[in-house]
Amino acid sequence: ILHDYLSGQSKPEETVRTYEASASLFRRQLQLAEEVKDDGGIVLAAQGLGSVLLLQEQYPAALASFDRSGAVSHAIANQSLEAYNEVYRADTLWRLGRYREAEDCLKKAVERSSRNKPLIATVFTAQAGLDLSRRSFPAAEGDIRKMTEAAGAGSEVVSKRLLGLVRISTGRTREGRALCEESVRLARAATNLPSLRNSELALAEARLDSGDPSGALGLGSTLLPYFAGQNQLESELRALSVAYSASHGAERTGYSESAKATLEKLRQNLGAEFGGFESRPDIHQIIQRAGLISDTK
Repeated sequence: ILHDYLSGQSKPEETVRTYEASASLFRRQLQLAEEVKDDGGIVLAAQGLGSVLLLQEQYPAALASFDRSGAVSHAIANQSLEAYNEVYRADTLWRLGRYREAEDCLKKAVERSSRNKPLIATVFTAQAGLDLSRRSFPAAEGDIRKMTEAAGAGSEVVSKRLLGLVRISTGRTREGRALCEESVRLARAATNLPSLRNSELALAEARLDSGDPSGALGLGSTLLPYFAGQNQLESELRALSVAYSASHGAERTGYSESAKATLEKLRQNLGAEFGGFESRPDIHQIIQRAGLISDTK
């Protein structure tokens, strides 16, 4: 089930069902592994569950699952599983604004398996997302280069999307838009639905920043049902901020009200972690762009 989703084989209308089925499958595997005291099975099932929850942008729940798998992998001294788990924790922690903890996790991952190229690629993918989030653009560009060196051609969709966002944020909008367009093309050719939607969201932002509000609104508004349907609240907020900035009059007011409702859902969903999430520089910018007042000082 999870393979079908990650490979983009599931239909858009099946996304929520596939998420729920995948999470249910991993929860059942985790229960069975705990019943027979299969530590390796516990680690893999908890990591799988955490990965699904992270795709759903359910960050606190994902972190709890990775904490569980991390504790067991450390107890059985499986450095490979522990290293990957540190990357997964880092990728979750930075999304909650916990940048320092995330970087500590990435350092631990490299220490545990420094010659593993696939692992190094995931480390720098997570680091690039972290640096882009906190608006450290030169660092993010370096991360993307190292990620590409380790992963090769298989990283093109992500690397072009991330680099496109870096270029847009540093004023090189034409180049940034072209990179985002190429990321969309590659993701569509690979029939990877989640990757395609992420690249399309980046392209919507690129269109807005490159002076194409109608193109940004057209794409951003079409993404809203997808993200709302699977309860990906952060991505929904991003798409709403694009739609708000690209629209006018009553339509703009409607997008602002929707963004306000989504932000409140995020507050409830993240609970005590909301303050860290909202303090992220990229999220602060999105909130302002959506016509909202942030609590962040």
